Parts: sequence; C-alpha cells; structure tokens
Amino acid sequence: MPIRSVLNLFERSRSNWIGGPHKLQQLQQEGILYVVTGMQDCSLVGLSKQEDSDDSISTILPGQKVQVETSFVVRKKGMFISCCHTASVNRVRIAQGIVNMMALDETTRRPTNKLPQWMADKFNPVND
Repeated sequence: MPIRSVLNLFERSRSNWIGGPHKLQQLQQEGILYVVTGMQDCSLVGLSKQEDSDDSISTILPGQKVQVETSFVVRKKGMFISCCHTASVNRVRIAQGIVNMMALDETTRRPTNKLPQWMADKFNPVND
C-alpha cells in the first residue's frame, strides 16, 4: 500500500473526527481553517515478504478493510493539534504517523485559538 494512500486514510479519520465535510464547511464559514503544518514519523510498518510471520502481512487486497485509529494532543486551546494515527488490517499495524495541524483565522491568515464553542467542546468534552 503506498504511503500516499495511507495519508488519505489518515486525513479521512481527522475530518470525520471534526464532524465530516459539513462541519469542516461550517468551520470555514465561521472563519477558521485547519492546515497541516508537518508530519513526523509517517511510515509503513508490519508489511513483510514472509507470509509465515504472525505480526506482519504481505499483501493488502483491494476492498480489504483498513482500520484507522486516531488520537489527538491539543495545545494552546486548539490552536495546535497533533494527530497520532495508526492504520491496521486484521489487527496488524501497517502504518503509523503524527500529523500536526494549526488553526488559522481565515481573514488574517494568522494562527488563532478563538474557535467556535462547538469546536472547543470537542477538545474539552464535558462528562455527564
């Protein structure tokens, strides 16, 4: 599986966490853009030519389900987010990486932590 395909899966996971395309559009309408500022340690892992190993796989077939788990580290009230991604097939890790994002004010193009309340609530969920 090409790393570019894995990065697309990571991006889908991040946008789904925010709420999908409608919430991304709402965020933009409210004047906030999240941009990717960098990636760290993005790599394919667990892929092997040896089919007898329990902790690796040799082939990913078209249509095979790939699971992406994403966790977030939020800094400066949501201005900076580090997204830690892990992709796996049949519980075998195939890729991992950290994608860093920054919130920008759409008009000034400067970093901001003045997020809409619904977005801030995503970073600080209230326990009922």
